[in-house]
Amino acid sequence: MSHSTRLLLLAVLTATATTGCAGSDSGSGHDVQGSVTWKNEPLEKGMIYFVPSSGSGNGTSLAIELGRFDSMGKTSKLKPGTYRIEITSTQKTGKMIPGAGPNGQVEEVVQVIPPSYNEKSKLTANVSDSQANQFQFDLTSRNR
Repeated sequence: MSHSTRLLLLAVLTATATTGCAGSDSGSGHDVQGSVTWKNEPLEKGMIYFVPSSGSGNGTSLAIELGRFDSMGKTSKLKPGTYRIEITSTQKTGKMIPGAGPNGQVEEVVQVIPPSYNEKSKLTANVSDSQANQFQFDLTSRNR
């Protein structure tokens, strides 16, 4: 087989493999969107994590901006099922602490959302084939 024939064959195989991969993910899963309030106000900035309850499959993380999150236009879609929800938001304290910044210091940042809504969260969302996947999470300062 000539060198140019091998290159053409390699190009065709690569294109076929790439197209096959893209096609298998295309259209699978659902978009999610919704709102998050913190102490009765829209959460200004944060992250929401959809963690598969079964421990298998893919979850996703989305930015929360002015109390809203939306996966439209993102590549990660969610399959139907139950997801554990984790919500985080950090805030600068104004203090400088030892770290890898200039002069060996960085500005301190703290988690403002209690662990009951992130690392110890019992919040869930059920992603469905048959209905809009819109969720609302109203967080309070009390740990549940």
